[in-house]
Amino acid sequence: MALKFSFNKLRSAVKGFLTETDTQGASLTAGEEAIAVPLMRQGFIVEKLNAARTLNTSDSGKIFYNSDASGGAYTVTLPPAASAEEGMWFRFVNTEVTPANAVTIAAGSAIIAGPAKDVGGDIGAGTGGTEVSNVLFSTDAEIGDNVEFVFVGGYYVMMHGGSSIAAGLTTS
Repeated sequence: MALKFSFNKLRSAVKGFLTETDTQGASLTAGEEAIAVPLMRQGFIVEKLNAARTLNTSDSGKIFYNSDASGGAYTVTLPPAASAEEGMWFRFVNTEVTPANAVTIAAGSAIIAGPAKDVGGDIGAGTGGTEVSNVLFSTDAEIGDNVEFVFVGGYYVMMHGGSSIAAGLTTS
């Protein structure tokens, strides 16, 4: 198997280096071998959503933000369980103040499970032990309302979800 590697991407990912040390982690003296540890840039791949979209396994690890639902309600479909891989991760964030239309995150079947809390700390959009097919950012959603999914054991588990208003996130 061939391994593809991009030195240009590595160069752009390295922010700088920690202070060099000797091989024992102590300060350098003249003539010693130096160890240089790179400081890596950290960031997420962020993608704007404003229309229907079907995700695939290569979209795992991205943060999607709902930026404009004024063109009508739309659905973002997660990869089906048959093609999903253990550990796939997706985060969705609302960036629109009270969206004009709802945005649905759909799993295609009742395989979404877990809690999503509202501003009062209640499980506002939790599944309560019964898996659901959809999580919706309602027209009551506020900026920063979000939900995060990890695919584990045949389910999209809501690892984190929250809304700053009682009806910002709902399920169906």
